[in-house]
Amino acid sequence: MTKLALLTPLLFLSAALALPVPGHIQYRLEKLEVSILGVVNGINSHEATFTHADYHAGEDHFNQLLGKLSGSFACSSSTASYQADSEDRVVDSLLSARRNLLELADELVADDKLAAESILTDVCRAFDHYRAVHPYIKSL
Repeated sequence: MTKLALLTPLLFLSAALALPVPGHIQYRLEKLEVSILGVVNGINSHEATFTHADYHAGEDHFNQLLGKLSGSFACSSSTASYQADSEDRVVDSLLSARRNLLELADELVADDKLAAESILTDVCRAFDHYRAVHPYIKSL
């Protein structure tokens, strides 16, 4: 999946909802995209270590995650129940994506410890951005 394909859901979802994302949140989302792309590219550079199914599963998790996170921000002016439901789905996706990518990174340890540490650092950085832009997510 190309970088453009990873970013497309976020861009189209924001445009489709026609609700502006506040500037400071948009900035954080852009920083987050860079972090996520760094994780995906880090895994991609060592793709031979993983099965293709594992690699694409990790990539798809983050792709879905961006769309859900963007939807949560764009719809936060809706009803409280929608926002709570959206936040719950974001948290579930975050936990799933983190678990998946940490498992993939663990597989690198035997072959290339430095590469594994680099990916783990990128994963942590990405989740720091999530916490910064979405105060609801405090337990990750």
